[in-house]
Amino acid sequence: MHDKLKHLHIGVPNYRGWIESPHHVSMITLFHYLGKKGVDVSFICPINTVLSTARQCCVNAACEDPACEYILFIDDDMVFTPEHVDALLTETVENDLDFCSALAFSNSIPTKPCVFGLNPDLVEGGDTPWWYITTNYPKQQRFEVLASGFGMACISTRMLKKMREGIPNYQHFAYNHALCPNEDVSFCLNARKRGFKLYCDSRVSIGHISKDRPIICEDVYESQGNAIEYNLSMERMGFTGEGVKLERV
Repeated sequence: MHDKLKHLHIGVPNYRGWIESPHHVSMITLFHYLGKKGVDVSFICPINTVLSTARQCCVNAACEDPACEYILFIDDDMVFTPEHVDALLTETVENDLDFCSALAFSNSIPTKPCVFGLNPDLVEGGDTPWWYITTNYPKQQRFEVLASGFGMACISTRMLKKMREGIPNYQHFAYNHALCPNEDVSFCLNARKRGFKLYCDSRVSIGHISKDRPIICEDVYESQGNAIEYNLSMERMGFTGEGVKLERV
């Protein structure tokens, strides 16, 4: 754990009102680990509200705490080890990043990475969704993304405060496109619109408890191969090496 990180807010939105037991075990283990490392933790878990409101509640609490430099979002159906968290926090703090997420996958089969890049055929900010699932992401490295899921994401309060500068009652998770129903993607598009760079670290790959209750992880994703090309509606896409732009693979 980086020496600079002595105080951390952890936000676990819990709009359903109950917690998956494997996640609960992961969180207890994490709190023991952070305690041994001397990290002071503020934990906030909004219950029984819409997800965008729950996330905003977590952000507001972190920004109002003058000692807080980072908030760590962890979804209530994620499975992970303390080492996953340590690696993500260390990568974020040591490199002075404003946003870095762990690699996670959707909770359905066939599963997909919760990582997005720019569709090469569309204009960013146009009338058609320009974000696209990255099915061929860079392995074992940190890479820039257009957007990422919030299964586990470390965000600086510096960025959160700058995003709302000069805008009364600013909502970080406001839906900014008629065809974007996801509050985490909306947040990322809002942040990029204000000039911030966002990253995912595929060395930090965590599990997602699926609707059928197996743990979906990178091994499951890789084992399914091209599985009817992700419900017959997607092409395999990977990064070009030019930031968030994608190409067909």
